[in-house]
Amino acid sequence: MTALMIVLSEGQSWGWMSAPVLILFGIVIIMWGAFLAIELHIQYPLFNLRLFLYLKYSIGLGITLCYCIAYFSITLLLCIYLQGALHLKIMDASLLMISLSVPQLIMGPLGGKLADHFGATRMMVTGLIFLILGMFALGHLGSQLNKLFVVIPLVVMSVSNGIAWPSIAKTVLSSVPQEQAGSASGMFYTLYNLGRALSQTLAILVIEISVPPAIVTKSIVGMADFANLQVNEDLIRSIDFGFYFFIIFFAVAFLLGLFLFYQHQKEIVPRFSSKN
Repeated sequence: MTALMIVLSEGQSWGWMSAPVLILFGIVIIMWGAFLAIELHIQYPLFNLRLFLYLKYSIGLGITLCYCIAYFSITLLLCIYLQGALHLKIMDASLLMISLSVPQLIMGPLGGKLADHFGATRMMVTGLIFLILGMFALGHLGSQLNKLFVVIPLVVMSVSNGIAWPSIAKTVLSSVPQEQAGSASGMFYTLYNLGRALSQTLAILVIEISVPPAIVTKSIVGMADFANLQVNEDLIRSIDFGFYFFIIFFAVAFLLGLFLFYQHQKEIVPRFSSKN
């Protein structure tokens, strides 16, 4: 996984067809192949691949990965925008971004209760709809700071995350036999951390499509000093594009969640009919 992160992080500056990138890609393929072969032939695997035979669990992991890739891009993209492009102080940027955290303190516990009452797949899909809308709203940032254009989408997304995430966790971890719960939980949180790492790397990669890597690096730590206004405008446009790009991952998670919702509805109808 480290080799893959290096490839994604440095591929733009090294050249995607350069020897180091191709060698690292080869190492990634060989190591993953060896890992999968070993895991399939040991008694107590670290990553129980047989759990993928449970369709609901497999789809749930797909939702988890896509969700984490999209959600954890928000803070990095906003940091680059607020500190790198607008040159806000760290404290001022942090106060704006706290809007993404505080509502979750309330919605986190409520999200689980909503999932129990209305159904986990229903709440998952509902939360993802508003996450997509919030991400779309963040894709309209400009060269002048409008605090409402930052705070309102973040509040919406924070509340939506409090609704969707508990439902995702419940859906995934309840879709395997109880005796496999430990392995299922380990795989779930492995995908969670993988999505988180990929999110940061992809966010930087998307911005580097139109902005030199050196500028992006300075922007991340708030040290960019743009003598050329065109570079600053390019950075803001690339951040806006980044938000649009990560909507794709939320959309994939939404479609997979919608599939699980309809599958759940199909299971309910025969049960209801048999009772009558």
